[in-house]
Order: sequence, then C-alpha cells, then structure tokens
Amino acid sequence: MITRLSISNSKDSVSRGRGAGGFTAVGINKDLVEDGANEFYAMTAAEWEEKLSILIENSQLREQMGREGRKRVLENYTYQACAPRLFSILTRAMEKPHGAERRSD
Repeated sequence: MITRLSISNSKDSVSRGRGAGGFTAVGINKDLVEDGANEFYAMTAAEWEEKLSILIENSQLREQMGREGRKRVLENYTYQACAPRLFSILTRAMEKPHGAERRSD
C-alpha cells in the first residue's frame, strides 16, 4: 500500500510560486507547508487524489496557494531573511567570554 507520495521538491516549487499539490508532513515540509493555505498535506493515495482534484478544478485556489507559498519562502528562507538572524546569533556567540560555559573542577 502506498503511504507517501511526492511529485516535486517542496521548497523549489513553493519558492517559485507553483504549488505542487500535496506533500507529506516530513522534513522541511513541516515548516514550509501550511496545510490548506499554501499547499495541501496528503499521506495516502486517496488524499492525493482528493487534493489534486481540488487544485485541478480551481485555478484561483492554485494561484492563491502559489502566491502564499512564495511569500512564506521569501519571508523565511532567503538570504535576505536568514542573514540578519545568523549575524545576530554569531554576534551573541562572539560576545560571550571564552570558557564561560566551562565548569571548573
């Protein structure tokens, strides 16, 4: 029995504003996909059929989900979004005194 299906790379398709239809709730998909907002989760063949049918029949929903997916990627996964967070983490790490976390025995 098929329990998981995948038809494309979620981050790639969502970042381009092209929803692929359905993803399993594993890996980056758990953070990237908001079920019903920018993609659908589908774990069984029947769920895939149902979700893909909805998207095939509703072009406005496909376009809306594509826009929402792209927006989420741009806000959370681009260099512009990640660099300031990384800089902040590295700055805080550099400000800690050397050996501050070491225990003295």
